[in-house]
Amino acid sequence: GANLNGAAKPSGNNAKGTNSNASDDNSSDAQKKKKHKKRSNMPKSLTGNEPWQKAMDDAIAQNKLIHEERLHPLKDANRSDETVRITPLGGLGEIGANMTVFETNTSAIIVDVGMSFPEESMLGVDILIPDFDYVRKIKNKIKGIIITHAHEDHIGAMPYFFKEFQFPIYATPLPLGMISNKFEEHGLKAERSYFRPVQKRQPYQIGDFEVEFIHITHSIIDASALAITTKAGTIIHTGDFKIDHTPIDGYPTDLNRLAYYGDRGVMLLMSDSTNSHKEGITKSESSVGKTFDTIFSSCKGRVIMSTFSSNIHRVYQAIERGVKYGRKVCVIGRSMERNLFTAMELGYVNLDKKIFVDADQVSKYPDNEVLIVTTGSQGETMSALYRMATDEHKYIKIKSTDQVIISAKAIPGNESSVSTVLNYLLKSGAKVAYQDFSEIHVS
Repeated sequence: GANLNGAAKPSGNNAKGTNSNASDDNSSDAQKKKKHKKRSNMPKSLTGNEPWQKAMDDAIAQNKLIHEERLHPLKDANRSDETVRITPLGGLGEIGANMTVFETNTSAIIVDVGMSFPEESMLGVDILIPDFDYVRKIKNKIKGIIITHAHEDHIGAMPYFFKEFQFPIYATPLPLGMISNKFEEHGLKAERSYFRPVQKRQPYQIGDFEVEFIHITHSIIDASALAITTKAGTIIHTGDFKIDHTPIDGYPTDLNRLAYYGDRGVMLLMSDSTNSHKEGITKSESSVGKTFDTIFSSCKGRVIMSTFSSNIHRVYQAIERGVKYGRKVCVIGRSMERNLFTAMELGYVNLDKKIFVDADQVSKYPDNEVLIVTTGSQGETMSALYRMATDEHKYIKIKSTDQVIISAKAIPGNESSVSTVLNYLLKSGAKVAYQDFSEIHVS
């Protein structure tokens, strides 16, 4: 009995133990299954019929449309039957003589009327101007002339144009001031009644065209890009430009206004491409002033600085350094004198007239108290610098103690002329700074 009970007892205990282990295993498997059960982390409460949930759905849908419109603002533009005809009369695929006609079925405008210089083989030719034949064909449609800036390749042909045609001229004050000088030289004073001074960021309706002048920086003051809006779409004409974030006058390119038109949608961009093949950025005009400081501070004789007559801020920077180092200023060259004093009269630069002396007065001052600012940076044979270098100028002769600064680069085709004047200057014993400093000139 004892054995049976003893045998039975372990058997019962074993059975009980087996049941207990099975229960533990089942519990463990259930926990494992519970642990490995996939849980969804996606919130389900952001969509539904609550007012705020419906507003969320609407915002998502509308934002998609906004992005689509922003990235493709002109997707419906080609459905318009309106057209604009653009006819370049000069300046396209070439340097100089910029002139372009914009035309609808009922009206037309002209952007710029510039000139260019002849090649060396064109003997007896002083300047080149665009062919006006197409203007003659559509002259009854033309509502005005738009000027982007006052460089010769954009306004140089205006006197010749106005001797045959007369239309309102829309431009900012400095270009009009320089055109006024040209009209005066050509006996066209009365034609200044066609001047229409404009404000920037202000649209002007000219025939079928709405034209807005947008401020841009360039190597001349008061330059503009154009936003030309028509029923067919908006055209951006950049004019000539550089992106200068630290210009001398403190007025950088109006990128915000360009962005505004970009958001609205631009049908056509007509952009300046000068130097676009070069990598990097164009240095600021203000960097040239630092180079002038370096040269002026060590010069014991006269300083003679030559640059483009239209580069008023370059001339202004040189004059500022001249005044800083106690020098009187003599400006030589008719175009440079007229451009500088026009800018002064209109308030674009502020200089005391007492600092200026005439060429016949230069000899009365010690050499270290004289700055001469002159034309001739391109080696023109009739320019003041050339005549000084060849000892043909009436009042100014080059001395061995002179510091000559040529703050310009040779325009393609003028390399030989520039080399010639450099040779004459060096033969005279003067010290010449041309490309010795990387920032003696910026485009």
